[in-house]
Amino acid sequence: MKRSLYPALVLLAFFPALLFGVNEGPVLVLGFDSPLLDEVQDRFLREAVMKKFIARGFAVVPVMAVERLSLEQGARGIRKVSREMLRELCLRADAEVAVTGTLAAPTGKGGAKSIFERDLPLTVELLVYRRQSDTVGAFTLKAAGNDDPLLLMEDIAEMVTRAAADPTGR
Repeated sequence: MKRSLYPALVLLAFFPALLFGVNEGPVLVLGFDSPLLDEVQDRFLREAVMKKFIARGFAVVPVMAVERLSLEQGARGIRKVSREMLRELCLRADAEVAVTGTLAAPTGKGGAKSIFERDLPLTVELLVYRRQSDTVGAFTLKAAGNDDPLLLMEDIAEMVTRAAADPTGR
């Protein structure tokens, strides 16, 4: 009996969308262009955003499919994405929603070089493409600084997910 419950518990723990239903088709989470993030940090932020979408009941385009798009696009191909490219990548990935953005620190901070600098407030410029309406929404989000950059990334992921999950695009 215990053995038969284990696979079910694993599915419920790792796939909340199975519990709550999927809100829309898959979400394609692309990179965040910023001199403050290296590729590893960008990958961590992308995966944090994916986890937040899953927790909200959305399906996401699998990481390996995103990596395939990254290889096809070349260096920084999924981090530096125009509105037109966002639409194209969303259609190629057969997703319903695609998100990408940029991160910037205030210019008065003395030339911040990394997201790992203490208490670094950030501005997130987010682009969200919605396939159903064939529109790209733009959002400006402000992230307060945090002593722990990993918590800062989690905060950013929550803000990105909240903004992108609104089907009205507000």
